[in-house]
Amino acid sequence: MYSRSILCQLVAGVFCLFVSVCAIPVEPLKPRNSPKSLAPAVLHTRTPTETTRWEQWWAQLDEEHAPWLKIDLNSKDPEGDLKCEGYDKSSEVFADDLTQKILQRKSLVQNKGNNNFGIYTLLNKVSEFGSIPGDQIVVKLVEYEWKSASCEVFALRKYGDFQKEKGQAPTFVTSGFLKEPAFLKDGIIIMRKVPGMPLKDTEQWQNKAAGERQEILDKVFKNIQDFDYEFMEKTKFVHVDFTPDNFLVDENLNVHPIDFGAPSIYPVERVPTRRDFNTWFSERFDLLWRKYKLKTPKK
Repeated sequence: MYSRSILCQLVAGVFCLFVSVCAIPVEPLKPRNSPKSLAPAVLHTRTPTETTRWEQWWAQLDEEHAPWLKIDLNSKDPEGDLKCEGYDKSSEVFADDLTQKILQRKSLVQNKGNNNFGIYTLLNKVSEFGSIPGDQIVVKLVEYEWKSASCEVFALRKYGDFQKEKGQAPTFVTSGFLKEPAFLKDGIIIMRKVPGMPLKDTEQWQNKAAGERQEILDKVFKNIQDFDYEFMEKTKFVHVDFTPDNFLVDENLNVHPIDFGAPSIYPVERVPTRRDFNTWFSERFDLLWRKYKLKTPKK
């Protein structure tokens, strides 16, 4: 009887301990920081001007403004992203482990984009990527789990085919993943560096007085317009986000696209006439380059 009493007390003690432990609050696992979770503690609310501009951004892609675009603005995933070409293909396009090949890297761009973890170049003089020197390589880290991240690789492949047809070395080199702690991954996009810089940073722009810059902007406008129409003719895709930061300008005012991530590239149902395209392009250029506060050419 005595032994049985002791046993009962032991069982009761273990049960109480179990209940006490379960009652201790456990901090949930914190999700890995991602471009979508890097916002400051105080949430940013768009000003009326920002909201209007964002609405205009999408409105210019609707059937009324661009009936030749193959895009359904009502077809969005739960996160609000449109399902671009190559959507949800991360396991396919980021399949190779490139961790060891990009160990010696340094930051190339201080400001990260909305959907990437950083832009880097390599330190080593001899690159791990064919005969391309390390300092001529651009490493872009993107969110592997973001379903639209893979769209950029599909778009870069299209652009690469376009460049090869013109006898140019393709910007896109390869893609893979970077191993992170806790079995997490980043997507990696490897590209060649392209010449130029944003227009506002070029010597040509800075050496001109405000009243003398219109001619430069006219030339850049025409070069982006010509590029985008030819790119559309050859690939049946069009670049719709030709902002000042997404196209670099070299010393001869030639333009070089550097960002093909969603929501930048969309397929077309048909190639519009040059006149219709130019009308659409002028209106969009005015929206995307408004900060330059110059008159948009209507050529």
